[in-house]
Amino acid sequence: MSNFQTISPSTPRPYVPSSSGSQGSGTTPRGGCAKLGCISTFVIIILIAGVGIVGYLVLWPMLFPNDIGGELLDLTYATGKDGKGYLWIQTDPSFKYIEEVETPGHKSMGVECFFCRTETFIYDPKTKTVINKFTTDFDSPPPTPKMFSVDGNVWIVSGEYREIEPMINVYDAATGTQIMNTKDFTTKNTRFGAGISQLIYEDKPPRLNIKTQDGLDQVYPIQKDTKFKSTADYNAYAEKN
Repeated sequence: MSNFQTISPSTPRPYVPSSSGSQGSGTTPRGGCAKLGCISTFVIIILIAGVGIVGYLVLWPMLFPNDIGGELLDLTYATGKDGKGYLWIQTDPSFKYIEEVETPGHKSMGVECFFCRTETFIYDPKTKTVINKFTTDFDSPPPTPKMFSVDGNVWIVSGEYREIEPMINVYDAATGTQIMNTKDFTTKNTRFGAGISQLIYEDKPPRLNIKTQDGLDQVYPIQKDTKFKSTADYNAYAEKN
């Protein structure tokens, strides 16, 4: 005798794959998230990450202005005109990332940044506190400067870097008040009036080797506050003195 099973409408149907490979009625749903659900989750993650980055780069410095952070660029110890000693520190707290550019037959990678800037701190070693701080904004990763002190002033200079032209900035060591910038320097020293194309700092004694846009190659000894028409003229002076 054959055994027959009566299938009522309420009896679950077994899964039988169709010839096309797609699942028919009675199948269990596939794993994973719906398309809109996945996109929403991704957007939320991006927003949380963005808020965290903005909070760290913008809100944190506002809440903790004396916190020294970022990549150390340079520092120098300076004696102010008030006779006290100060430590000048410059950092780069920019949010940096690697950008890859690919064109037909060429591929390059470089460092770019968001919130590109430097932060300069004046630190009092005796009280162990930051007594002043100022920020300089850039459109691209900032250059690495050279900081040094002469006669109660702090000089922060840098050569040409990417699209950024050579810079000269001079500050009062004790207060941080700016005394001179690049434009002031070239206006004061008319032989550099054509503009600076290349700038190199050398010490002992502190001096700037400057090439101008009109092709002159000159030397500026900072303590003498004068200039030599060529490197050869300065070398002859240095040997004699």
